[in-house]
Amino acid sequence: MPQFRILCSTALKSSIPQITKIWAEPLDMSPQIDFATSMAMKDRLNSGEKNDLLIMTEDGIRELVQLGLLTSPSPSFIQCGIGVAIAPNQPPVAIDTLTNFIQSLRDTPSITFTSKGVSGIYFAKVLNDLGLTQFITQKATILEGGLVATLLLNGKAAMAVQMISELRAVPLAQYLGPLPPEIQHWTRFSAGVCSVSTQPMLAKEFMVFLKSAVAQSIFYEAGLDGVNCLSGVN
Repeated sequence: MPQFRILCSTALKSSIPQITKIWAEPLDMSPQIDFATSMAMKDRLNSGEKNDLLIMTEDGIRELVQLGLLTSPSPSFIQCGIGVAIAPNQPPVAIDTLTNFIQSLRDTPSITFTSKGVSGIYFAKVLNDLGLTQFITQKATILEGGLVATLLLNGKAAMAVQMISELRAVPLAQYLGPLPPEIQHWTRFSAGVCSVSTQPMLAKEFMVFLKSAVAQSIFYEAGLDGVNCLSGVN
């Protein structure tokens, strides 16, 4: 049997490996898992990369189904908000209200976020809406993707803004909490079977497992929340 291949959003990097291991052990399998931003995943599928299952944002799954690159999309099984983390030894700053968050943005000596991740694209829009784009960009380290909170550990940034699950995937970073409600953005995640999959039934079985109590508990510990739309796979 060929190796079962999963391409997954970086936002689920702290949860999907454990969930996959629990699911695969009784089947005596060792699936291959690759992580990437939503934009990178689209590019990889468009280039002809062969995978069995894709896990990414609900909107991204819908788009790839329309393009014929995915089939059998699942309902959303988890969601995640955007949060803030700071360097390990830095005194905590207030982010509980929009006013406090803006002040903390102004005060931080440096900040990091992504340019191609869902959270980074949204945060750039928030900065524009707040009239802070130029001020923040001057002191920002903007990565294409990956776990930006790692920059907090080597002194390259004092503050990081990214999906909560991605911040919490860097345990030594000091997680402060979610963005203020006025500017919070929730991203729902879904899954789909790759059109070129050689193991579509196995992919569908894993999609069902993603909604199990075991998987949902692991997601919760990683900073993700369940959604109400938990019906079966098409």
